[in-house]
Amino acid sequence: MRNIKPFVRKAYWTALNNSITYKGAQVPCYDTFAPDNAAFPYILIGNQTQADDKDNQEFNYVTTIVLDVVTAAIAPYGRLDADSIADSILGIVCLYPESYLQLQVGKIVTAKLLQQTSLSSITDTNIVHREILTIENWIDGQA
Repeated sequence: MRNIKPFVRKAYWTALNNSITYKGAQVPCYDTFAPDNAAFPYILIGNQTQADDKDNQEFNYVTTIVLDVVTAAIAPYGRLDADSIADSILGIVCLYPESYLQLQVGKIVTAKLLQQTSLSSITDTNIVHREILTIENWIDGQA
């Protein structure tokens, strides 16, 4: 077994960074944390899990990755921005098998949305809406 998570993380970052345009601007993607001066909206690549799946004849790894869409604006402000960007992400990473992300090692053979969570908070200056997507990937490590 090898740690395939860095390859999955890189594939997601490559596929998502500045590939989504929303309200005329590209949406950047950051690894774990956004810089202090990051403009909203943006995507964070968060936690990952990995399990070995050698008993199954078709797959070698099952991984999850958390994608966090972060939007903010001055009140009043609804969830539409976060929801729309989340939909765009799903269209890129979970659409059709022939479109699954390519890895440097192996290939993703199934990608599906496991969970979608909405969070909102109020800061001193903004209303922040987040849409958190947990994506499960089945990976053929032999490809």
